[in-house]
Amino acid sequence: MKKLILFLTLLCLFAVGQNIAEAADGRRTGMGYVSWDEKTLKLDLRSNPSTGFSWLTVYQSENLTTGSRQYEGTDNNKEATTGSPGVDHLRFTVTDDKDAYLVLKLARPWEGGETGTYHSYVIKMENDKIADVACRERLFHKDFAFVAGNPEKNGATGEKVRFVASVPKDWEYENIADKDMLGLKVRPRGKEGYGRIGYLRDGVAADPGENVKKIMIYNKEYTMGRFTDGNLVLFNQNRIAWLGGSADWQDEYFMDIVTMLDTAAYWE
Repeated sequence: MKKLILFLTLLCLFAVGQNIAEAADGRRTGMGYVSWDEKTLKLDLRSNPSTGFSWLTVYQSENLTTGSRQYEGTDNNKEATTGSPGVDHLRFTVTDDKDAYLVLKLARPWEGGETGTYHSYVIKMENDKIADVACRERLFHKDFAFVAGNPEKNGATGEKVRFVASVPKDWEYENIADKDMLGLKVRPRGKEGYGRIGYLRDGVAADPGENVKKIMIYNKEYTMGRFTDGNLVLFNQNRIAWLGGSADWQDEYFMDIVTMLDTAAYWE
C-alpha cells in the first residue's frame, strides 16, 4: 500500500512538473503546440497535406522573418500519406526587441479553395527575447459570417455588383453604399465607432496619410498608412480598402482587420 501511495505521489509530482515546464515556454492549442526560445517562435501544427490543406501566411510583421519548415508524417514518415495526419514544424525569428505579429490560415491555396481556420499570434518581447505568445484560433465556418452586401447596378456594364467579406460573428456590421465606397461598416461588439471595409469607387483616391509602408496580406500587396489622429488606412491595387475612421480599437483588433481583408472581394 505504501509503495502504491509513493508511486501515485511521484506520478502527480511528475505531472505537475510537466505542466510547469510547458507553461514556462509554451502551450498547447487546438491545432498543436506553440513554444519559443530566445527570439525563435516554434509552431508545431497538425497538418495533412494529402488533403490539399496547408498552413499559409496571411500576414507577418516586418520584424518577423520566416525560418525553417518541415513536415513530419505519421511514424516519422516525412511524406504525406493519404488519410494520415502529421505535424508541420514552422519556425520564425523576431529581428528586434519590439512585439511581433503573425496570422496563419489552414487552407487549400488554389483560387476559391476552402479555408479551415485562422491562427493569430501576438509575440510579446521583454529584455530582447520572447516573453509570451498569445494565440487565438478562429474556425472559419464557425466563427465567421459570410456577408454579401446589397447589390447595385454597375453604370458602365449594367451588371449587378456587390462587396463580400467574412466578418467575425462577434462583430457588428451594416451595409454602406455612398459616393466613396461600396461595402460594410463594422466594429467589434461593444466598441465605439465603426471602421469601413469595402470597394473604393472609381475616381476615389485613398489618402494613405503618414508612415506609409507596403505589407502583404496573403498574396496581395497593400499600402498601409496612418493619420496623426490615429486613423488607419489600408488599400490594394484592386481597390479593396479599410478606412478606420476615428475608431480607437483598431490596433487591438488589427489581426481581425487583416483576416477580413483576406476574405474580401468585389463581385461583378
